Amino acid sequence: MSRVMRYLSENSFKAVAVSVVVAVLSVFTASAGVPARPVPQRLVNDLASVLSTEQRNELERVLVAFDDSTSNQIAVLFVNDLSGMDISSYAIETGREWGVGRAGYDNGVLIVVKPKSGNERGEAFIAVGYGLEGAIPDAAAHRIVDNVMIPHFRENDYYTGVCEAVSMLMKLASGEISVKDMDEDDSGGSWGVIVVLVIIFILAGALSSGRHRGGGSDTFTGGGHYRGPIIFGGFGGGGSGGFSGGFGGFGGGSFGGGGAGGSW
Repeated sequence: MSRVMRYLSENSFKAVAVSVVVAVLSVFTASAGVPARPVPQRLVNDLASVLSTEQRNELERVLVAFDDSTSNQIAVLFVNDLSGMDISSYAIETGREWGVGRAGYDNGVLIVVKPKSGNERGEAFIAVGYGLEGAIPDAAAHRIVDNVMIPHFRENDYYTGVCEAVSMLMKLASGEISVKDMDEDDSGGSWGVIVVLVIIFILAGALSSGRHRGGGSDTFTGGGHYRGPIIFGGFGGGGSGGFSGGFGGFGGGSFGGGGAGGSW
C-alpha cells in the first residue's frame, strides 16, 4: 500500500509541476511577443515611424490632457510586426502588459495599428478595458475602425485616421455621446451629403447668374468639405496649451477581451 501511495504521490507532484510549467510558459509566450512598456512612458508610441515628430507630440498632448481631466487613458501604438500573433491578442496582451488605464477601474483603451506594407494587409484594433466596455461596446469600436480609421489608412493618412478615432473614443468614454447617437448620425449622414450638394448647386447657379448680369468677378470657393457625421467634429477640442506636466504613467489597468478591429 505504501508503494502505491508513494507512486501516486510522485505522479501527482509531476502533474502539478507540469501544469505550473505550462502555465508559466503560456504567459511568457504571450507577453514575449508584445513590446516592452516604453521608457519613458508615453501614450503615443510610433514604432512604425508613420507620424512626424509634430504629429506625435500633438496627439500626445491631447491624450495627456484627456487622461488628466477624466482619468481615462487612451494609448496609441503603431507597429510593423505582430510577432506571429493575431492583432486582437496582440492589442489586448499589450494593454495588460503596459497596464493602460487605472488599477481597479480598468478604464484604458489601446489602439494598435499595423500599417499596410507591400503585399501584407494593414490591420487595426481597438482594445477596450473592462471598465469602459459599457461606454465603448464592441459594435462601436468596430464602427470606428471600419468607418473612421480605415478610409484614411487606405490613403496612407494614419494621423488623421487615428485622430478622428481618438476624438470619437474620448466622446464615448466621457459620456458626451452614446452608441445611440452614433446610430442616429449614421442614419442621417447620407441625407446630410445630399443637402450639402443641393445647397452648393443652388449657390453656384445664383453666383453664375449674377456674373452673367455683369456682376464683377465674384468667385465661389468651397473651402470646407464634408467629413462625415458632425459628431466626429474637429480633433482635440478644448485641449489647448502645453503638456500640462507630461504623462504620469500607466496606472495598472487590465483588459478582458473587449474591442474590435479590421483590415484593409
